[in-house]
Amino acid sequence: MLEDCLGSAVRGFCYPGGYYRRIHRLQVRSAGFDYARTTQNLRTDTGHHPFMMPTSAQFYPHAGSVFLRNFLSQRAWSSRASALRVALAEEDWLQRLHRLLDLAIAQRGVFHLWCHSVDMERLQLWTALEAFLQRVAREFAPPARLCNADLISPVRQPVAVADGADANPAQTRHEPTCSRLSIPSKNSETSGRPAAHDPASTPDDQARHRPES
Repeated sequence: MLEDCLGSAVRGFCYPGGYYRRIHRLQVRSAGFDYARTTQNLRTDTGHHPFMMPTSAQFYPHAGSVFLRNFLSQRAWSSRASALRVALAEEDWLQRLHRLLDLAIAQRGVFHLWCHSVDMERLQLWTALEAFLQRVAREFAPPARLCNADLISPVRQPVAVADGADANPAQTRHEPTCSRLSIPSKNSETSGRPAAHDPASTPDDQARHRPES
């Protein structure tokens, strides 16, 4: 029904409430989805499994303790330690997102940003998101702006625009070959229900995963 309304395929899945086990990954795959996103944050890479896709951060005014709980409960600590230090060093949540974006660029990695439209409406965050994405447009040339489905495709060689450079890709100052931004497209994912506001989660196959927001 959702695909009929959108007129395009829904390729991705978000685990309802952020909870899943191995059996759920298999069910999502059997249902015909190409990937599934988790609520693990503080990652600047694409992960190792298309049905356990991690993220960098949610566009939401979380306290720093939220990132700490997510870090402790979702493991992959060596892959997330540098991002945790950045997240805990900033008190302001928007500045925290900017510093995490800086880290992804420095590591020539992936900055995976996501949000819930219901939160954006309730907290009136659309203007703040627009301002943040304007900064992203200056940093990343169009080929480097990907949706989740692109992250499971063969790796491209995109371009990231340097700090202060004009948004015009022709005026790019440096060209790291792996810096990418990922923003879930509106019609690329489906979820059974909105996630609850608790970012903590637990390792796959050991306990249930819980959402970041």
